Amino acid sequence: MPKTAKKVAKKVVKAKANPVVGGKIFVMMVRGTLVLKLPKVRVDELVEAGKGAHFDPGHGRLMKEWLALAGSKPPWLELSREAYRFVKGVAR
Repeated sequence: MPKTAKKVAKKVVKAKANPVVGGKIFVMMVRGTLVLKLPKVRVDELVEAGKGAHFDPGHGRLMKEWLALAGSKPPWLELSREAYRFVKGVAR
């Protein structure tokens, strides 16, 4: 495998294993909600479209590059792939 290729691994944070690429988490489950790391502009678009909300990890400060998915049939797989590609590009 070329050196530039990134593999998905897992990272344990607070006793939970989260998928990572290049050592960076790109998707995680928090209190039963799928949370994804995406560019701020994309998160804002998805929030505006009603697809999710800015992620609040519990301390009252919204995370601008993290989306908490909402809805009965959210596009989990599509957005997870998008998050993977985003973090893969950032984690160089």
